[in-house]
Amino acid sequence: MTSSKSTEHRLLRSERLYQFRYTIVQGLKPDECQKRLASCEWLLQQQNTDNGFIAHILWTKEAFFPRNRVFNHHNSHIWSQVNPAEETSGTLGRHTRGSPAWTISVA
Repeated sequence: MTSSKSTEHRLLRSERLYQFRYTIVQGLKPDECQKRLASCEWLLQQQNTDNGFIAHILWTKEAFFPRNRVFNHHNSHIWSQVNPAEETSGTLGRHTRGSPAWTISVA
């Protein structure tokens, strides 16, 4: 049996289900908090030594390109009566095989 997208949406809405999008976040392990704190303290120390240090950093985002497929989170939704707002680990997790690409350049 085949039904249209609008029929499926009407059925879901009649059950008081609403569409929510995923938000991809990075999960932290307990030992990573100390590493991040040490990095922040180092950065503050550098800024205290050279007042223009932070202004010379080019901040960029990290990107991850999985080998097995491209994850398009814009097309992934959750149907629920309430916003689940929960962390979900997926294919972009730490142990996924792929090629990480990120840069921070100091001028």
